[in-house]
Amino acid sequence: MKRRELLKTIGLAVSASTFSGTPTIVYAAEQKNKRKRVLRIAHITDVHIRPELDAPKRFRKCMQEIKDHTIDFFLNGGDTIYAADYDNISRERVNEQWAIWKELRNEFNGYEVHR
Repeated sequence: MKRRELLKTIGLAVSASTFSGTPTIVYAAEQKNKRKRVLRIAHITDVHIRPELDAPKRFRKCMQEIKDHTIDFFLNGGDTIYAADYDNISRERVNEQWAIWKELRNEFNGYEVHR
């Protein structure tokens, strides 16, 4: 705790104890540090899904780790599939990657996703 915050906390504790006689400085400091989480966001970006290297399996594992925490929603920063703008890319390859992503989107069921 920073010195200035400590001094404020001590002042509040002394004031409170003057009126009620029960709060202590330690109790007041502990209460000040207990903050309730308001919002938890999972930010995913640059996933670059492709069939090689077990990417779908690894993505599902990552999603399970995220879901083990209580999150409010997902932010998807983009670059969902591997680059589709290089010279030797085929339409079939791009469609294959999008098909994998379409299947993996089911991992977001029950959550809001913002792009």
